[in-house]
Amino acid sequence: MVPPARSNRRASFDSQNFAIAVYQSALTNPPTDESDDADIDAPAKKPAMHEDDAKGDAVSMKPMEMPENAHQGIPGLLLTLADVRRLPRIEMITEFKCIEGWSEIVYWAGVRLRDFLEAFPPRIENASQFHDSEFVNSLPEYIAFETPDGQYYVGIERQVALHPQTLLAYEMNGKPLTLEHGAPLRLVTPLKYGIKQIKQIGRITYTNTRPRDYWHEQGYDYYAGL
Repeated sequence: MVPPARSNRRASFDSQNFAIAVYQSALTNPPTDESDDADIDAPAKKPAMHEDDAKGDAVSMKPMEMPENAHQGIPGLLLTLADVRRLPRIEMITEFKCIEGWSEIVYWAGVRLRDFLEAFPPRIENASQFHDSEFVNSLPEYIAFETPDGQYYVGIERQVALHPQTLLAYEMNGKPLTLEHGAPLRLVTPLKYGIKQIKQIGRITYTNTRPRDYWHEQGYDYYAGL
């Protein structure tokens, strides 16, 4: 069931009234051209004022619904934060360095994205019978993430998604994430620059087509890796 809309949605976060939509696009072969011109139907660049969409306070916390006219035969799934928390808890310490010149040691807690993919995989026939390497090779090339209002979005490649230090984090410094820092769920990985570590994940998509990426549309490198 899709949770009801909330009032005063930016003042606080209630995990019981929020859902994460997980679905997959048609898993066709990935594009062979990985150049910046290879994006299909890439939206026009947003004006500079929308750069604040990357910040937690700017994201509208509306409940998720499965997309209309989803691909036939490809099921969608709505998860709660409780569903995510049932997966093995992982803690990780990173030093976050900003191009503005400051740095901070951060204690994260959450679940490995790899564990999430294994618990809620894309539709793969007989996936439960696969050897681990077969399962990995059968996963889509990319994982796409969006905020609940769709104003901020990133894509990461399969290798990063499966890395043991790539987390879906729900705690920071021993406390649940605040809206400012990405509640209810955010991406954390030392393999990527901060622009790829999306806050307030509301939708996750499995796809073999390179998904759109907010900062790539502003002229930054799509992969933005360290």
